[in-house]
Amino acid sequence: MFPLPEVDEDDEEPVLFESEQIWFSKNPDGHYVIASLDGSIALRFAPLVVAEDGSDEDSTLFPLVAVEDANGNHQRFVYHPLTGLPQYVIDGNGRGFSLNFGNVADEQSPKMRLLSVSLLEGLPVFGETVRVGSPLVRYEYNGSGDLLRVIGRDGNVKRSFGYKNNLMVSHTDAAGLVSEYEYDHYTPTGKVLRNRTSLGEEWRFTYHDGYTEVTDVLGRTEQYHYDYNNELTKRVFADGSAVLMERDGLGRLLSHTDAMGRVTRYQYSNEGQVEAIVRPDGAILHFDYDDCYRLIRKSDAEGRYDGYTYDEAGNLLTHTDPLKHTTRFEYAGNGLLLSVTDPNGSSTAYHYNENRQPDLITDCSGYETRLAYTPEGQLARITDALGQHTEYHYDADQNLTLALYPDGSKETFGYDAAGRLKTHTDGEGHTTSYEYGQDGLPTRRTNALGHTFGYHYDKARRLVGLTNENGARYRFAYDVLDRLIAESGFDHKLTGYRYNAGNELVEQREFGDDASLAAKLMAQLGGQPVPKKDAVPLSDDLDSQTPLRMTEFKRDILGRLIHALARDGSDRVQETAYQYDLDGSLVRAANRHSITCFDYNENGQLIAQHQWKVPSKEENARNGLPTAKAVTARKRLPMCWTSWRLPTIFTGTRARHTDRTWRTTASSGWSKSKNWNLTDRGSCRKAVC
Repeated sequence: MFPLPEVDEDDEEPVLFESEQIWFSKNPDGHYVIASLDGSIALRFAPLVVAEDGSDEDSTLFPLVAVEDANGNHQRFVYHPLTGLPQYVIDGNGRGFSLNFGNVADEQSPKMRLLSVSLLEGLPVFGETVRVGSPLVRYEYNGSGDLLRVIGRDGNVKRSFGYKNNLMVSHTDAAGLVSEYEYDHYTPTGKVLRNRTSLGEEWRFTYHDGYTEVTDVLGRTEQYHYDYNNELTKRVFADGSAVLMERDGLGRLLSHTDAMGRVTRYQYSNEGQVEAIVRPDGAILHFDYDDCYRLIRKSDAEGRYDGYTYDEAGNLLTHTDPLKHTTRFEYAGNGLLLSVTDPNGSSTAYHYNENRQPDLITDCSGYETRLAYTPEGQLARITDALGQHTEYHYDADQNLTLALYPDGSKETFGYDAAGRLKTHTDGEGHTTSYEYGQDGLPTRRTNALGHTFGYHYDKARRLVGLTNENGARYRFAYDVLDRLIAESGFDHKLTGYRYNAGNELVEQREFGDDASLAAKLMAQLGGQPVPKKDAVPLSDDLDSQTPLRMTEFKRDILGRLIHALARDGSDRVQETAYQYDLDGSLVRAANRHSITCFDYNENGQLIAQHQWKVPSKEENARNGLPTAKAVTARKRLPMCWTSWRLPTIFTGTRARHTDRTWRTTASSGWSKSKNWNLTDRGSCRKAVC
């Protein structure tokens, strides 16, 4: 409940709050409605009269009574006439949930609190006893009304809390992770000064006028700056770099400037919808809306447009891509999707059960897949077009415990008290077990042979090491911004990394497989103690070592790789240059020996690949590479796209057909002497000799 904004009683038109992009109105029945800008969701508030004698005196309380969508679906909230507290919640499927409140203090100073939530066996009927099922969740409090414990349906404590003067000072989750909080003063306006966990993590907070400093367990300090609306306007990182957020008077983001000074700008309509995004390279992305504030057209950086149409309820009816291919959608009266028809006319149909869950899917070939569910709504069975069944079983906490497959094999899953996967047994009976830290990060994996794989973390809970089944170590080291700056593999090969201010990789150094050197350097980089005899020669970390191979990466203003230069100890050089279109698709890759170009259709799908071996002097000069001999060979690999955007690639004398994961699904012959022309729909026309 909250204070309602002022609305003119005689004004029947909704009032727009631009900063929140919501409509606010008062209906003739006295209900207040808050609706999203496009009207897809609305919150309804109604006057609540709380009186034991049933009087009709007006109430200044307007609790939420319904959440409604444009398709007529709604959730309802029913309040107790004597206490004014919510008593039932009825969801869109007609299921009812009972909210049980009780007094946790004495009768002189009662404190009503939510004690449990239960699923009703049927909707409440006036004058009849309500049948309430077992509680889904229970809550326990102290005499001051502070929440002490959250108890799940299995009877186990999921969360517990500690307090001082009604301020939370500790929180423990089901895995045993404890977070403790210290305040500057223990009153309702107190601010947290320190937060620490049972894993040794710690954050300290210092408050200033307009900004807050946060220092972690490693001593790294960041700043968060706010404007008068308490909107974030600047973040200063531990290395001194910063990102800036410019906002207008309504708190909307006007520009974002990263640590390299690259600026992204945003333009809005009068109603607060994004109309244009101007990228750091000057490219503009456009967004157009209809009179109901629904997106009807958007452009990419190449100026290609996607279009959208809707029904009266705001459900998407059509999507037209830049090639003018249209995908159509059909809905039931309640907004459930009934069918999707692709640009070639192939349709997939959906049918639903009484709980509005899909129970039958018919694909474009007429094959049917049937789905069944548990009473709790979990997927219980899948039956494919051949009548083969896959079954799923769950525990009381709704965790998947057993999967039975059509071939008779099965998988089993076991969980700990926190709901984390503890054991997995595959179809061949091999069991893998898992152990975790209190924060859920994995610490050990043990396979069916008893071999273990370990995970190690620093005080900031960054992964710093792996130990494999043979006892070999893989180590990681990070900089102050948590960027990976070095890693030593199981083979002891040491690799170092450098970044620009935008956190983009600009250099990679490879140092070989000196096990002793790798161990010493990684220990020092990770902040671990280093023996005195090893400290002096390693004082400069990786900078004091000569790499066997170094690769430099140059990037454009959008961070895309445009040049890679690799040198080894023998001064052998490898260079590759890259070019992109405005939408970020790679159009050219060139090195000393070849150039590869890529063609795309209006949908951004790859339709052809051209390759030249040994480029000409002019091509090398244009790409900024050393000169070489003239062109000696050329390859062109055309591609065709199906209506579902699955490519067919033509190589040599074969056509390779692929699925959605680019795996070959079929192969057929074609003549090298023919040129394959592509239609504007991305399909292949007849080959021409």
